[in-house]
Amino acid sequence: MAQVQEITARPGPETHSDLRDLTGVPFVTVDNKGTRDIDQAMHISRIAENGGYMTRYAVADACYYVKPGTPLFVEALKRSTSFYLPGLTVPMLPKELSEGVISLNEGQCRRAMVIEMTLDKMGKLTHSSAYRARIRSRRALTYDEVQQYHDGKESALMRQDFTETLDLLREVGELLSQDAFNRGVIQFQRSSVSVHAGEGPGSVFLVRGDHRLPCEKWNEQLSLLCNVVAATILLGNNANTDNLANLQGVWRVHGPPAESSLLVLEAYIKKLVAAHGMDPETSPLTWNKANESLPAYLERITHPCITADIERGAALCKIIHREATMTNAASELDTHPGQHFGLGAPVYTRFSSPMREILGIFIHKEVAELLGMQSPCDNGADERLRKDIIKGATRAKQIQSQITKAINRLAIDYVLESDLHWPPALRPLRSGVVQFVSKDKSRLFVQLDNPPVEVKVYLNALQTEEPAKRLEVDHTAVCVTNQAGDVVRVGDPILVRLVSGSSNADDKWILEPVRLPTSTKNIGKIPTLAPSPPAPAVVLGTPATAK
Repeated sequence: MAQVQEITARPGPETHSDLRDLTGVPFVTVDNKGTRDIDQAMHISRIAENGGYMTRYAVADACYYVKPGTPLFVEALKRSTSFYLPGLTVPMLPKELSEGVISLNEGQCRRAMVIEMTLDKMGKLTHSSAYRARIRSRRALTYDEVQQYHDGKESALMRQDFTETLDLLREVGELLSQDAFNRGVIQFQRSSVSVHAGEGPGSVFLVRGDHRLPCEKWNEQLSLLCNVVAATILLGNNANTDNLANLQGVWRVHGPPAESSLLVLEAYIKKLVAAHGMDPETSPLTWNKANESLPAYLERITHPCITADIERGAALCKIIHREATMTNAASELDTHPGQHFGLGAPVYTRFSSPMREILGIFIHKEVAELLGMQSPCDNGADERLRKDIIKGATRAKQIQSQITKAINRLAIDYVLESDLHWPPALRPLRSGVVQFVSKDKSRLFVQLDNPPVEVKVYLNALQTEEPAKRLEVDHTAVCVTNQAGDVVRVGDPILVRLVSGSSNADDKWILEPVRLPTSTKNIGKIPTLAPSPPAPAVVLGTPATAK
């Protein structure tokens, strides 16, 4: 594309007088391993006078290069985001830009939009500003490297000009996390499953559970604060009146959970506790909504010794956290500012990922125009563009969700297809934990231990001619029983085995519980179960074999 060639031919910010020169400031970037499109860099220093913190969060200045009406912008709007698949990224912007002249690469002078934030010694924001600058990142670090440094295992990062930033990242991140907790922000226990492509012939990809490192959470807190500051700027309280007339802000709005949802959660937790042989009136796992906030409750039950049986307590804690997330309403993009309940923020927007989201480019443009960094676009055209931006961002989010769902299904397909190679009676027994029962009481959702994927047990598909073996969900919706007195509860370990493949009419994998883990006469006990077999290598097949 001619526009890309023109930008790459003259990419440097050195000749532009609109930039503050921060190349002497030791910025550093922290990202996932293998990341090439680097949006963000940071620098944190201590304020000697009061013990507070000067934080500069530099975000790649994509909107300087990608302007509305240009071919680049039109193409970016078609995608509206970068899409991520195992071993493959479909970038919103051409790689020559997203991994080259716009990316905040190590040792390279780059344009950036800087959000400068002054925090007091308790982590409270006392002042903020936004401006364009020329920066040079000293090092491109990974989260693993930064975490190893904080764990005392990465001495190579000591005594560097950016070491103070790494040290203070922890202090500031923990202060911001505590402040969020004090504001009633729920700290959910989140774990995710990712599918990774291997290298070399065969395109092997692996399924693994991802647990976020502490340093990822610290960096996330800074990124969230940066987005809150940008959203506040868009309110226009300190803007020139002429510039304010051209403002076309976009905010992400998120309301509180419905009172009825919280009452349902409270009742569900009591049923879950009772099903596991504990007194719901005295168990530490019980939530009394009238006396304890949901954030305080979820924080309290994360303690490993919340129950005498630590393993069972941990499993139930994860399930309760999951149920709590289901009380959340969906967030939405809005042209009118409003609170973001989930973040405890009066206003919030998406400022920090302009190379990966078209919304980020648009928000950067609006901030730059509002603060007089560049001339405003035609207001009527901007208003129409804003509608297209919101529509594109919403569509892109849905597409990424569909991609993720399809990849996860593909991974499950290939894991379970390997089980079909065995005779039915010799197929591997896979251990897992029952997560929940579907609302229509037709399915158990089971999180396998290895590989860590979620599968469904379709109860209707397992009905047998022998009445004693028929599985039914009881009135509590947390127990599945049969007439023989066997019972499996949400939170119980379980063994499942493949019955039939997904080539059936419903395109479902049919799994059966090999034996239920408890009986009603000893409901408080959880037996030792055999571990799952090692997860096989999962090899991508041809498109014709994908389900």
